[in-house]
Amino acid sequence: MIGSSRVQQVLLVAMFLGMAFCARTPDAGAGWRTAYVLCAVAAGIIVFIQWQSGNASMRKVIVVGILLRVIVFPLTPTLSDDGYRYVWDGMLQAQEGINPYHYTPSDSELSHLHDDPVFENINSGEYFSVYPPVSQVVFALGGLMYPLGWLASWYLIKLLMVGGEVLGLLLLSRMVRPRELLLYAWHPLVVMETAGQAHTESLAVGLLVLMVWAIRRTRKGTTGSALSAAGWLKLLPFAFTPFVVRRIGWKAAVAGLVVSVALAAPYTASYVIPHVRESLNLYVRLFEFNSGPYLAMKGISAGLGLGDVSKILGPVLQWTFVGLLFVTFFLDWKRGWSIEKVLIVVLSLFFLCATTIHPWYLVPLLALLPFVSERKTGRWFAIAWSVLGVISLATYWRYSGPPWGYALAVWTGWILWTGFMLIAFIKATLPSLMRRRAQEKWRWIQSQLPPLQLGRYSRVLDLGAGEGFVGEAIENETGAQVLLADVVDFNETDLPLTLYTGCSLPFEDERFDTTLLVFVLHHAENAEQVLLEAARATSRRIVVVESVYSATWQHRLLDRLDRLANALRSSDKMADQEEYLHFRTDAEWRSTFSRLGFTVKQFSEKGRWIHQQVLYVLQPPKHQVN
Repeated sequence: MIGSSRVQQVLLVAMFLGMAFCARTPDAGAGWRTAYVLCAVAAGIIVFIQWQSGNASMRKVIVVGILLRVIVFPLTPTLSDDGYRYVWDGMLQAQEGINPYHYTPSDSELSHLHDDPVFENINSGEYFSVYPPVSQVVFALGGLMYPLGWLASWYLIKLLMVGGEVLGLLLLSRMVRPRELLLYAWHPLVVMETAGQAHTESLAVGLLVLMVWAIRRTRKGTTGSALSAAGWLKLLPFAFTPFVVRRIGWKAAVAGLVVSVALAAPYTASYVIPHVRESLNLYVRLFEFNSGPYLAMKGISAGLGLGDVSKILGPVLQWTFVGLLFVTFFLDWKRGWSIEKVLIVVLSLFFLCATTIHPWYLVPLLALLPFVSERKTGRWFAIAWSVLGVISLATYWRYSGPPWGYALAVWTGWILWTGFMLIAFIKATLPSLMRRRAQEKWRWIQSQLPPLQLGRYSRVLDLGAGEGFVGEAIENETGAQVLLADVVDFNETDLPLTLYTGCSLPFEDERFDTTLLVFVLHHAENAEQVLLEAARATSRRIVVVESVYSATWQHRLLDRLDRLANALRSSDKMADQEEYLHFRTDAEWRSTFSRLGFTVKQFSEKGRWIHQQVLYVLQPPKHQVN
């Protein structure tokens, strides 16, 4: 449809306007919160459609991304009350000269501030602040504006946080394609939790993207400084240290250490570590939110009659994450992963071992997904986390919404995540499985050919080659000259591929000694024409491998399994061929060969029950009519 992309972008802007309107007050009722969730989900669907089309230019991705952030920027802390704690910590530093780690907000030492409107909105006032020094510096800058009112402090803090995130977005645009950047830049969770609610993950995105950029250019000082600043913003980035040092060397570590000392020094006091540790331990032990794996384990334990194991699971998952870090480091060392992949793996493992995953926690991971989303496997991995991000916005139902809303959001998000991750796993392992299966196919074919019939001077056509793995196996083992041909291109080998229409092959007569048709003819619109063209272009033999059936139930099963296998293999590139899907019995194939003048020289069969397979070595007719 003409203009459909522009219409979708207008609708996207409308959905963000709806989200901003529905989230404009902290005490929004269930109806407003439900409308917010519906707008968020609709925005997510539009973003995925736009990402799939891949039509947007880099300029449009950036301009629309900034526009969406401008739309939600006026929001106050309406979805999360973290913003009030930001303003409180900043006010303590800038106006009272008090270390934010010294007292809890409810402490009697701060009773003279308890009439302040910000104090009334602070959640967990009995907890010490756990925001690291870089966050506190930003809060303190905002606190300078406090005499003009708490909103002045809030918007300055937000401007600094979002400014860092936008700079990260612009830097990211220099390293990835527009299509991949769109998935992050327009994502409703990213926009709402950065420009809308100014969570500290906003600035963390800018620092992590800067670190990746610096590693790519071997800027050791910049790398160490960015890592240190990101760590003193969210703590978790410190888990990246061994991976970064392995790539950049100890100069990065030294630079990071210097920056760390400079950032932490102003807040150093004997009470800081005990107070922060106390609050962090309470968060881990008492808080649980939107963590599918943790909640699933907790539910299974309750079902087994083990009672409430939440106080045990939290620490166990923490140490599990530490152990997985060592495993990840070993794999990175052995396989030489990219730094982007390492960061994504570490963040993913952290979320799988977490007891609490507030929506904004996912922002740094979503910012890194554009580095891998253009790859076949990475695409589904990116979809899994992006979909979880969209659905996670529905977890705000926990505070205002239908009583079943929060549980529905959590389980819907994680079930979809599991499904997409399963597809990603299949996509990652399928090539190696297909290569092994191709080796088995070649051994079967080879067993039916006379010895030494294929060698380095042989010319082989793998017709309907798919990924090309059978042809690759033949070339590697025999040294034959193998050419691939197919009506679609999903070749994953280095062998040359010729695309053709499915009717006439673009090769001269008797160009090849041998032609292979391995599980191809049941997809052909005109199998007889394919056979005749193969015969024209082949001088010695044609090898046909096909799936056959003996009973009706086998035919139905073949149909369903074939469609599923091809969808996984080709990402729907073979959807057009499914229209012609037509399996035959052994007798029907023999009748077809006889009618066309072929002679069956060799025959073999295997798999008599679930998947019956037959192999024919055919001698082409001596005379063909073009």
